[in-house]
Amino acid sequence: MLKIHYSNRFETLATLLCSSVGGVHENAFTADTVIVPSAAVRRRLTLDIATTHGICANVQFSTLNRWLWSCMATTLTDAPDQSPLDPSRLSWAIYAEFGEPDWVDAHPRLTRYLSEADELMRFELAGHIARLFDQYITYRADWLEVWADGRLIELEQASDEALADQIWQAELWRRLIKRTAAADSNPDSPISQALALLNTPDGEALTDIALVTGSALPIHVFCLPSMAPLQLSLLKAIAQHIDITLYVLNPCSIQWYSSVDDNYKPATPVSDEAVNAPDTNPLLTGWGRQTQTYLQLLSQSGVMDVNTHDSYQKPAQVTLLGKLQRSILEAQDLRSTKVVLAADDRSIEVHLCHSLTREFEALHDWLLSLFAEHADSDEQQALRPEDVLVVTPNLEEAAPVVNAIFGTATASRMIPYAITGNAASETNPVARVLLELLALLGYRCTASAAFGLLQQPMVARRFGLDSEQLAQAQSWLRDSGARWALDASHRADVGVPAHESHTLTDALERLYLGYALPSQHDAPFNERLPSGDAEGSTAEALGALATYFRTLLE
Repeated sequence: MLKIHYSNRFETLATLLCSSVGGVHENAFTADTVIVPSAAVRRRLTLDIATTHGICANVQFSTLNRWLWSCMATTLTDAPDQSPLDPSRLSWAIYAEFGEPDWVDAHPRLTRYLSEADELMRFELAGHIARLFDQYITYRADWLEVWADGRLIELEQASDEALADQIWQAELWRRLIKRTAAADSNPDSPISQALALLNTPDGEALTDIALVTGSALPIHVFCLPSMAPLQLSLLKAIAQHIDITLYVLNPCSIQWYSSVDDNYKPATPVSDEAVNAPDTNPLLTGWGRQTQTYLQLLSQSGVMDVNTHDSYQKPAQVTLLGKLQRSILEAQDLRSTKVVLAADDRSIEVHLCHSLTREFEALHDWLLSLFAEHADSDEQQALRPEDVLVVTPNLEEAAPVVNAIFGTATASRMIPYAITGNAASETNPVARVLLELLALLGYRCTASAAFGLLQQPMVARRFGLDSEQLAQAQSWLRDSGARWALDASHRADVGVPAHESHTLTDALERLYLGYALPSQHDAPFNERLPSGDAEGSTAEALGALATYFRTLLE
């Protein structure tokens, strides 16, 4: 059976989940399965379950796609542990196919791009196509079935470019199926088998999946921001044999799915019901389209044997934030009412800053003032760092700034923090160093980038440099006039005259002269001016820097 809990509060849904897991089961080794949208939600639920039950144990967290694949793999022949359709695996197969000229040359649009692309650009395109195929698998599995049969999709008013792109994508998909089958020595590859299941969401195959999965405990699907129709179809089929509970965040307690933003012009005509829908809160229609689509999908799914439970909580209308939350919950336009603010109402603030760095500096100061203001409160009301959530639209851009401001604060101003949602390459120091090295040698190799790689802790340890020696090396590089390129041949590789001026090799030669010649010698030697002031024990840092440069050259 499928059960759906709606609420406008994350905490309410988390409480419902905690009360449903951790019970006594017939098999003590069978784990409760909780499907979450992100690692941050998993960590939060882990703490909540531990707070409720004293410990969080025997709970298996997973993502929806990974769990659905594990279900499908029970009926597939020779199915791998990880789906071959996962973009992280599919991108490597596509990258390999891009290196096969026998079919690439037959598609001019693809050939034109790949002929001008280096290896990194080719891999980036492969990753983009893998993610695109992942969308096809989720939303357009019927297209892939047509392509696998050697046919094309009939698209209305398709341009010549769109038709050409469909032709090479269809050929690429057929080659991927053959590649997977050849690798597995199985003519019916996991890709083909998985697509057969995905294309028959109401067929006997999914019933077999549900029967196999039905021996497990109930499944909890917690606060997913969206769900594809195909994923819901799979859950519906499995829910016929096992209890599945969806915990859905819904900011509004009334049906607002048909509301249309006045500024939103949909590509397809909307129904009269949507056009004539009553006025609602503009934040719902303007910013809630993803949630709106998800709730529409749940309400129109036609699932039988569905239990829905509403657990909405009305915010107190004491502050501006409370009034705004209440207007969203009741689908009212707050602009039509008069709002009276208290003199000390700071529930919503807007800070205008001139840069992203200044934004986080202001945030850091503001958080410190809040912690100081609530420091004398009782333990239940005291504000703690774990109570604060900061969201940003561009995490890749913001993460270095956060580390620079929050991570370098003095002990008296230090705020414990953690950045979640970074790519694995950003959180894994070895992967980060490898990617920086590839980026460094693949392009101009600027002096700042070369020194940035040397600053990585594991690289600095490799060459025996401490923080003081790194600062000395940075000063030497700046004084030596190093700008970019390893040497003259590296400059020639990027299409500029092949001379060594301002390259890393030239900088190193100037630093050698500065060490070898007397300090008062300021005349050019062999057309180079000496630079740096290395002498005595500081020469060890120069030797480490030279070893680092020679390693890059090799």
